[in-house]
Amino acid sequence: MNKQIDSFKNRFNIAISNANIKPAELAERTKLSKSTISHYMSGYTQPKSDKLFILSKALNVNEAWLMGLDVPMERNNYEDPNILIRDAELKDIEKILNSAGYSLCCENYDDDFFVIKNVYGQTITSFYDYELLARYESLKRKNHLSAKLLISSEAAFFKYLESLGYNIMKDDLEHNPFIHYGNGAIQISSTELNNIRTRIDTYAKATLDSVILKLNETKFRQERLEKEQTIRNLSNENIYKEIPFEKDCNNNLMPDAAHDRTDISDSDRTEASRKEEDDIMDDPNF
Repeated sequence: MNKQIDSFKNRFNIAISNANIKPAELAERTKLSKSTISHYMSGYTQPKSDKLFILSKALNVNEAWLMGLDVPMERNNYEDPNILIRDAELKDIEKILNSAGYSLCCENYDDDFFVIKNVYGQTITSFYDYELLARYESLKRKNHLSAKLLISSEAAFFKYLESLGYNIMKDDLEHNPFIHYGNGAIQISSTELNNIRTRIDTYAKATLDSVILKLNETKFRQERLEKEQTIRNLSNENIYKEIPFEKDCNNNLMPDAAHDRTDISDSDRTEASRKEEDDIMDDPNF
């Protein structure tokens, strides 16, 4: 059995120096906080197995060597059964995601960190391979394997928080996670995280509903203005042409003189009645 001949702190600092990488760059590569990397370098704390794997992969050193054991520093890249099983499971995951319109992609530097994208190429969520494989195996055991369940809503929520500058780190499933912010970190309960997600979801929905309502109101006003403009344009095209009064009044509006009366016979009309009729017709005020 290999014995420990050095500390993790010393080996970690040697590996960083050999890789010619700055601690901040290592934090970005491994998705660990700067404070976590600083704690490792100072010997304040040591990584658990999952973090150790991530660090050794990023620094291209053997995990056992990094822990201070008497083994070669170089990584062992031979194919073992675990690697073959891992690759087969990842291929199955990729097939399931592809069938639902998603794609499984690797980050540039590390083939152990994966992002899941939708059909438009937008990143939905991201996983380290051990996180993704653990979810896959759990769902498979329960016979609930599907793309929807593989894409954890919790992971998507953590990805959103990461975009705001907050990183959620879980050392294991039994303990509460840490929320890393700036140069600090504090432990937060899973219940409080769920409450935060509920409040964010509620606010986001209310905001979207308000925006949609305003957009619909704007669209309605625009359509109404366009209709009013169309009516004004039609009016300006002289659809209803007016007939000049002075031009046509003599032809169309001037009354004709009255014809002889037909309601009584001509023999019954007296000279006086004829004169009265003529006076009426000649009266301009009649």
